[in-house]
Amino acid sequence: MPTKKPISKKYLYTAPRYWYHISSTLHKKTEYLIPRDNEKCFNRSSSEPHVKRTCVAPSVEHCLTAVPYAPGDKFTIYRTLKKCRATKPNEVYDAHITGEGWLMEPTLFVKVGSLTLSDVAEEHGFYIIEESASSSRPAQCGRVLKWWQRRKIQRHINRN
Repeated sequence: MPTKKPISKKYLYTAPRYWYHISSTLHKKTEYLIPRDNEKCFNRSSSEPHVKRTCVAPSVEHCLTAVPYAPGDKFTIYRTLKKCRATKPNEVYDAHITGEGWLMEPTLFVKVGSLTLSDVAEEHGFYIIEESASSSRPAQCGRVLKWWQRRKIQRHINRN
């Protein structure tokens, strides 16, 4: 089985690519996401810039590193329908690790599948690394990303 190429930071924001978004509240096969400000997004820190945007990441693992979660959470995984460019965020402490990008225009996403964290935990001795999104510690963020990357998360995605 071929290994997945690492995300090239050099071209992350300059070359069109598919971007991922995960949600615990959306479930449709397609979603037209309209950029929202901090007041309409429950998982954004008040210290983040007040810019209307849709937050995306270059992989599912990067998304999981960027959001708060609990072991029983279930996420719907979305990918942009078309390759596009995202804006490199300013003033987000962990963006250099999570690869977070901002889509500033309404964008169509397609459902990839769903991921139940308890399924991942079951396979790994009922352990899931503590999320880093609320920690404000970049070192923890890096550990969380590596942990998710080692889990080979693609095999846990229910492609419904």
